[in-house]
Formats: sequence, structure tokens, C-alpha cells
Amino acid sequence: MSADTPPLLGTHSRLDRLFLHFFDIHFIEDRGRAAETKQFRNEMHLATRLAVASADTVFIPAASYFESSSCREIIDSMDELVSLGLIVLSGSSSNLDEFIRERLDETFYRQGSSQYDSYRLRREGEVIPPYMPRSRSATRDIIDHWGQKVSNEDLARMLRDAAGSSIHELEGRLERVPKELGGLAFVPEHVYDILDLGRGASIVHSRIRSVINEGYFASYVRDLKAGVIIDLKYLASDFQLPSRGRNLSYTKMVRFLQGHGRLKELAECGQSQLVRLGDDPAWQQALESAVTYVGGLAPDGAANPKEAQQSMLQAVSQETASVSTLGGPQANGSSGGLGGSNGRYSVLCVVAAAVEFAAVQAHLEKFFGTGKIVHLDDARTEYAVRFADPEVGTVWHLAGLSFQGEVDAAVGAGKLTNMLQPTVILMVGMCMGMPKRQLPVGTVVVPNEVISFDHQRLTTSGTQYRPHGHRVDNGLFRLARVISSNSDLGYRVVADKGLASATIKIEDVQSDLVLRIESSFPDAAAFDMEGWGFYRGVDGRQCLWIKAVADSGERQSALVGAREDKHNTQAKATHHATDFAVRLVREFVRAERAGSI
Repeated sequence: MSADTPPLLGTHSRLDRLFLHFFDIHFIEDRGRAAETKQFRNEMHLATRLAVASADTVFIPAASYFESSSCREIIDSMDELVSLGLIVLSGSSSNLDEFIRERLDETFYRQGSSQYDSYRLRREGEVIPPYMPRSRSATRDIIDHWGQKVSNEDLARMLRDAAGSSIHELEGRLERVPKELGGLAFVPEHVYDILDLGRGASIVHSRIRSVINEGYFASYVRDLKAGVIIDLKYLASDFQLPSRGRNLSYTKMVRFLQGHGRLKELAECGQSQLVRLGDDPAWQQALESAVTYVGGLAPDGAANPKEAQQSMLQAVSQETASVSTLGGPQANGSSGGLGGSNGRYSVLCVVAAAVEFAAVQAHLEKFFGTGKIVHLDDARTEYAVRFADPEVGTVWHLAGLSFQGEVDAAVGAGKLTNMLQPTVILMVGMCMGMPKRQLPVGTVVVPNEVISFDHQRLTTSGTQYRPHGHRVDNGLFRLARVISSNSDLGYRVVADKGLASATIKIEDVQSDLVLRIESSFPDAAAFDMEGWGFYRGVDGRQCLWIKAVADSGERQSALVGAREDKHNTQAKATHHATDFAVRLVREFVRAERAGSI
């Protein structure tokens, strides 16, 4: 950002609209004790200032402003920007007075609740940000989202897995929730009462909050046509945030500022200087690399869950096409983008261990014939094996990682993706099945969420873990679930459970980590060392982790014969995962060309 900054090519501009989801009190509640820390508060403060500096308009739900003390404190400190209309409240009521009046009706919030009191005790004469009425009803959109989760049985599965046991007449009770709420707000506390979960397990409460928040946030971004802030840490979501605009990466912008020694300036500068900061050419250049489109929200008009799923796939596929055909680097003339110059689709297939690479390569050769080793960069430091699938006209690049673990998976997958700009990114190989699941060897797992256990604290009383969850149910995942029901696969596919991930090799089924995962996250079906890093490295793209169970955490034998048996078992498992990956890509391409997605 110095005076000798080189001239920029092209035109850079701010984002149009950003929606700040993280002030919602139920979203904050899901963060647990972390919400009480200084680090949580600092991230909320920095993320808000980043949004103001980067977007023309920042939107906040009016409910967040009144119900969250953190929101009011941060927004009220920006009174100059509020008066200029750069920060706007939004709600379903016709105006702000009507919005407040509706919430003081005891049929909306129960008298004595914290939400009710937040409106009753508001100060007269206080300066409140401008208000923009919405055209959609958040309650109606949450009801629709809840109904979809109930009809496809996702919600019932999530709650049973979280509870670790059956819940009496769960499906019928879930269906009755919208009707029994009546005029009450569709908020977690009211739903707990209807489901009689007032004293239920905290993880069950968390799953309900996530479903409600997902529908709530989707309603806002759809109506406002706004993006969101992604890659947050303390404020991370356990589901993929819906979006209808350009999203801002918190991590990338913070790293940019830290690298230029200006992070403190962002945190402490005056309001006018904050706006000028966003006009800095170097800031806008950094913004270009920190902005992305993310799928996850079905376009308007999807009449049912199946139609919504197909519409979502189409939307994400179109977004991938727009990004992939911008002239990114290609490997030796191969097309990396959707609908590229030669009309081909491209696949990046990332593997970690050497035995996985050999097994995947052998299986791809059975499908496609002998591959060709190609270099991916001018310095010739990155290589891959390239295959061509003549059946659907797809180019595959098989690339390995130098080391195993989450960090290497994130860095390696991200670097390879930037080089190739592929249509689809897959991580294929083998994994460990959680012991209690007793999954047969060769069972293919495609997770709907990933929980990382890499954040550890070593204490005198043992190792403590701070798990970090992330929903990974994107368009490819939904297609994988459809394919998994095919009876001709010859192997089992688990596509409705979670994955636990950490850079730890497990050879003891009674280890503290295994017991912790199985007790706290009973819906985790598998464990590996790269899943979390892979999804973080390629976040926002058409990506999928596909691995097959090779063991259930048993200690490896040192005997020569046993090692050979283990190697054969691993090769068999990886064979199943590769077979499913090829089937998935072919179905994806056929469906795209047929116009169904």
C-alpha cells in the first residue's frame, strides 16, 4: 500500500452487499464458552470492520441489533457510518416501529424472556441504524427449510446421531413443530419446548439451532442478494453458509494486512479512515483474491427438495464455470475449466499416502489406459499423472502429497487447485472406520460434515481437544448420495455420516481420542488425517472427499505376512473409493450435458 505500488490491471471495486450473520444470539450460543473469550470478541470486531471497509452496504438483521449486546456495542461505535447509511438493519416488518411492536406482542416472544426484554428496555431517543423492510418472511422461509429437512429425514438422522439413542416418535413431533408454534417466533427455545428437549443433550440443541439458523440466514441473503464473510475461526459455522453474492474471506484479508503490518490500523483507525482504507488500490487488489462465490442455496422457485437439489447443483456448476474459464493456468494444454476451449471437464484427484497413490493409479489405468506424467508449473516442481476418460471426455490429474496430515492436505490441495483450475476436486484413498461402527473393509464413506481434532491442549491431566466442525454437503455430495443407492456397486457406501479428522495415526481403539470421538460425536463414521485440511484448502469449489475403510484402528502387526495382508486390504479399499469417484464424475458430466443440473 506504499506510493510505489505497481499499477493495477483491470478495474477493482468494493463488494456490493455483505450480510453479517455472526451477531445472531443463537449462532453465538452455539459457540459455547468460546463466545466469552477476548479472541472471539476481537474476531467479531475485526470482521465487522473488514465488512465496512470492503462493501458498499453492510446488512444486519434488526433482531441481532436489538437482541445482541455485542452487536449493539460494535455498531454503535460506528455512529458516523451508521448516519451515512453504510450499515443497515433489515427485517420483515414494514418499518422499525412495527418491527419492535410485533416483538413486544407476547404471542411472538414470551414475556420475561431475554428477547422480549431487549425490546421492552430499549432506550428512548437512541440513534438506530436505518431500516430496510424485506419482501420475504424469515419465519416462512425457516418453516420451508425445516419442512425440507424433515421430509428427506436429514433432521431426524442428525438428532438421533447426536443423541446416540432413539427419540420416541421423533418424525411426527418434528413435523408438528411449525403448526404448534402458532404465532410464536421460530427460535430454538420455543422448538425445544415443543419437542420436550428442555434438558436434552447440548449437541441435540446445537443441531436444532444449526437447522434454524441455516434457514434464517438463507432467507436474508436470498432477499438481500448479499454475500457473507467466510473462513472465520472463532465465529466458524458448523454448516455451509448460504450466499447470494460475493463472499469475503476473513482469513485471506487478515493475512494480507498482517503481512503489510497494517492489521492494527484496521482494528483501531477512525471511521473515515476505515472507509478510505477500502479505497486503497492495494486493498482492492487483495480483495480480488479474497472474494469468492460459494454455492449452497437453491435458487428461488424450487418446488420440492429434489428440485431444490438439482437447482442448487446447476447454480454451483454455473458459478464454477464462470470462475474456471477466466484464463487460469492449464497443465500442458489441457482444459481446466467447465466448458473450456476443448469442451472437456477436468478433475483433480488428490491422494496422500504412497500406497493410496499406487492403488488409485492402477485403478484409473484400468478405466482410462496408461496415464502420462506431466509437470504443472514452469519451475517443474509439481507433477501429476494425466488421464483422459473417452467415455465422457474428461481429463483427470492424479497428484500426490509429499506428507500426510491436515496442513499438507490444505496447502497441497490449494496449490494444485490454483495451478489446474479444475472443474471437480476429489480426495480419494483409504480411511479408518470408527470401531463402534464395525464397517466392513472396503465400505466407501462420503461425509456430510467434518470435525477436526487438531486443536489440542497438553495438560497435566492429559490431552484436551477443542473440536471444530464444518458442513461439507455441497452439490457433489448430494449427487454422491443419489449414486450411493445403486444396487450394482458391489460395495457399501455410507453417505449420511460425519468424518473425524486429525494429524494423528491411530493404532489403539481404546485411545483417548477414539473414545472422545465416539462419545461426543456418535455420528462420525470414519477417521483420517487429511479430510479437514482438504476441505479447507479447496473451500467454495466443487469438491468431495471419497475414501474407503481399510481398518478400524487396530494396531498394525510387524510380521512380514501381516504387513502384506494389510497392504492388500488397503489396495482393495482404495480400489472401491476410486471406482465410486469415477462413477460420480461420469454421472456429473452426463447430467450437466443432459441439462438436468
